[in-house]
Amino acid sequence: MLALNDRQQAILAFIQEHIASKGYAPSVRDIHALGLGALHTLSRDLVRLTEAGAIQRDPGVARGIRLPKAADQTAGQLRSLVAAWEALRPDMDIARSQAAADMDRQIELARERLHERRDHAYR
Repeated sequence: MLALNDRQQAILAFIQEHIASKGYAPSVRDIHALGLGALHTLSRDLVRLTEAGAIQRDPGVARGIRLPKAADQTAGQLRSLVAAWEALRPDMDIARSQAAADMDRQIELARERLHERRDHAYR
């Protein structure tokens, strides 16, 4: 995948979060509302994201932005892992389990991966 600049990463994070939370892609106006630049710059960034393989676009289709299956599955797997661990954790004696402490750290890293780009988009 081609290297993305900070603005493109913020746009990609917004698209991923929007699809994950609402179940459908944002419109170009939704993305433009982030205030990351002019509409022409946004169009150029979307082309760059497509060329990099970070998104797929359906020309002429409203909300025609899609995530490649691999990226969508990875985010879904991380969310499932976090949810499963949070459901199990209260039943465990955390103080006696080094494995539980290690899992807590892995979950925290997964949470950071899911949200670090989204947080950047809102700065």
